[in-house]
Amino acid sequence: MGNDSDIPLEEQFSVTADYVLLSIYVIVFTVGTFSNLTAFTYFYSKKKDVPTYLYLFISLNDMIICFMTFPVIPSLGNSRKPTLYDFPFICTVVSMFAKGQASFSVFLVAILSISRTLILIKPFVQIPKRSILIIVAVFLIYLILNQTIPLVLGKTTFIYTGSEIYCWDEGINAIWNQLDTVLDIIVQALPILPITISCIISCVWVRTTTPSVDQDCQDKKYSASCTIIIMTLVYILFNIPLVANYVLWTIIEMDKDLVYPAHFYDTPFMYNYSWNISDILLISMNSLVNPIIYFSRISSYRYWVMDKGNKFVSRYYDFSFYLKSRNLLPRVFS
Repeated sequence: MGNDSDIPLEEQFSVTADYVLLSIYVIVFTVGTFSNLTAFTYFYSKKKDVPTYLYLFISLNDMIICFMTFPVIPSLGNSRKPTLYDFPFICTVVSMFAKGQASFSVFLVAILSISRTLILIKPFVQIPKRSILIIVAVFLIYLILNQTIPLVLGKTTFIYTGSEIYCWDEGINAIWNQLDTVLDIIVQALPILPITISCIISCVWVRTTTPSVDQDCQDKKYSASCTIIIMTLVYILFNIPLVANYVLWTIIEMDKDLVYPAHFYDTPFMYNYSWNISDILLISMNSLVNPIIYFSRISSYRYWVMDKGNKFVSRYYDFSFYLKSRNLLPRVFS
């Protein structure tokens, strides 16, 4: 990565670093999409209570987030040229989906964390499934309108930039840009505060709670709470850089003497890597890690996955034996 002041910032990127990012994106796309599809299939088959519905929505949303990273891969392998983003449909639709799914991910984690905290504080309060579904539906409608109305009205467009290796929405004037920034901060950055507060409250409850008469019920409640706390802590960890970027961006927007990339983004790393890493890579890595948490924390899911895996391996060996018995195996692999 060069430091020559005569070279434009957008050209001061590291090919080696780009290939490292490309490798990570390949893992996120392949493993993340498949593992979240597996998790979605499991939660879809279970009896639906509030946590199961939320896990179902999260796994589906995470699968879409991981899948939508695919167009980044050829751009990273092609010296940051648009490649697939040259197609207006991909540049617009994929980017709209990715932005909407990232916001939806924050919303679902907030609902999951806050609802668990309410249950811990008020153990006899029942959160109606209908209320959760209505809240989720209303937020989805907001996301759809937020993404489509400015585009339909011609107030925003999606433009590919090599520094972010992505297509970003750009308003036709400063007012629309500021409105978009404010909405992004409200939906993606600010929720980390109530999420963190609810996580802290849940951690305190788990550490200070006294054993109940029904120890089995208490153990299940403790395990479920710990799982949600871990998911929340992982979310906070992966989203800290995004919040930091929005803080720096807000400072630039509020200071009339500063023009992007002044001060904070005038180094090759911050200009060429910070936004892609915080907005795309870390969000998708969070989606990749969630199925690992399910597997390590939810025993029924772990046994379900292992059972499906054993059946798949058994069918493979049965099929291989069938081919060998008829002398077909050499032909298949020749």
